[in-house]
Amino acid sequence: MYSFEEFHNLRKLYLGYNCISVVEGLENCSKLEVLHIQNQRLPPGGMMYFDPRCVTGIQICLKDLNVAGNNLIVLTDFVGLNKLEKLDATDNKLENLSQIRDDLSELSRLRSLDLRGNPITKEIRYREKIVAVLQCVDDLDGKTVTDMNRIFIQNLEKCKKAEKKPAIEFSKDIKSLAEHLPPGIRNSITEPEAKKGIASRINVMLPNTPPVQMDMMPGFPKRKMLKKQSSSSQQKDSLSKVSSKSNMSKSSEEENRIDYVTKAPSE
Repeated sequence: MYSFEEFHNLRKLYLGYNCISVVEGLENCSKLEVLHIQNQRLPPGGMMYFDPRCVTGIQICLKDLNVAGNNLIVLTDFVGLNKLEKLDATDNKLENLSQIRDDLSELSRLRSLDLRGNPITKEIRYREKIVAVLQCVDDLDGKTVTDMNRIFIQNLEKCKKAEKKPAIEFSKDIKSLAEHLPPGIRNSITEPEAKKGIASRINVMLPNTPPVQMDMMPGFPKRKMLKKQSSSSQQKDSLSKVSSKSNMSKSSEEENRIDYVTKAPSE
């Protein structure tokens, strides 16, 4: 494709059924609105390509593009065509639906799309998945898409994306998470591994301070300390009881001795 540099006022170009494998030379055709370049006689296994410079030159004006029957596997070459309203890509080799959806989502003004004869049309709910990413489409594969259907499908797609949001990843830093929980739940959090992790972080941040013990940190339950305290208090109570008993026995023995001494001479 050469000799198009001087056609600044060219508006329609029909080059179907030729032997063009690379679309190029249209950089200066800033008024081109219609380009039909379908069913090229390509070598076996070959496919058509678009020169990026060509796409840059016609992206502000092209509205109608026909690339049917050119063994295309993606639509990435057309992402920059901001004014494109009609795209005929029938009888190609488009099979990656997710990639095609990403490419079509960039064509915000596309109103008519024809993908018949491609492998992606055999996938389940293909039509709904394509309509969900096109803002203005009203004709898909020769069938009308009403405004109500388009809005309903797009809202349904948004709901599905909201449901598929990843769950919050809870880190081991239980203290930072516990600040956003109710007091009852916050006081019930006991994870020794997480406590060790927090203590090690604090010790690294403050190397000149004595090691931090999680039992002494505020906001964490002190069940183990309470048990220890209770056991120690029980031991103290038992020791105090034993000492009091011993003191009582000693005092009783002394009283008996005093009575014996006072009563012995008279007897």
